[in-house]
Amino acid sequence: GVDWIRYMSSTDNTGVDSPQDKLFPKMASCEVEVWGTTGIVNEAGMCVLAPNVIISYFFLIFWFLLYISLIGNAVSLFFSTSTYFFTAARWRAFVTSTFMVTTNEGKWLFMNSGMSGQITLELLASNIPHHTFENLFKRVCETVVLVQNQEVLDQVYKRKSDKKSEKATFRA
Repeated sequence: GVDWIRYMSSTDNTGVDSPQDKLFPKMASCEVEVWGTTGIVNEAGMCVLAPNVIISYFFLIFWFLLYISLIGNAVSLFFSTSTYFFTAARWRAFVTSTFMVTTNEGKWLFMNSGMSGQITLELLASNIPHHTFENLFKRVCETVVLVQNQEVLDQVYKRKSDKKSEKATFRA
C-alpha cells in the first residue's frame, strides 16, 4: 500500500518494478512444449499469470479499505470516549440552563438516555416554558423510577417463586 503510493507518486518509474509485481508476479519463466518437424521440443518461455493481475488489485483495494476503516474506528473511539467523559459536564450545563433542581433520578435519566436523548431534552428545555419542562421532566423521572422498581420487584418475586418450586420438587 505505502510502497505502491510512493511508486505511483514518483516521476521516474522506468526500469523499476511495481510493488504489486514483487508480491504477485505477472509473468514467470516456464517450459513450453512445441510441436515441430522433429517432434516435441521443450523451449523456455514466459508465461502470463492472469489471476495474479486481478488478485494484486483486489489486495490493493482491500489495503485501502483496511486503512479507511482503521481511521473510521479511531474517530469513532475518540468521539465515544469524549462523550463518555463529557456527559457529566453536559449534565451540569443542562441543569444550569434549565434552572432545575438536581435529583438522582433526573441525573440517571439524562446520563442513560444517550446522545440523541440528551439533545432531545436540551431542545425541549430551550423551546418550551421553564415550569412546563420541569414538570414534564419530573413526571418522566418518576415514571422511569416506577418502571425500574417494578422490574426489580418482578425479578425478586420470580426468584422467590423459583425457590418455592425448587422446595416443592425437593420434598416430592
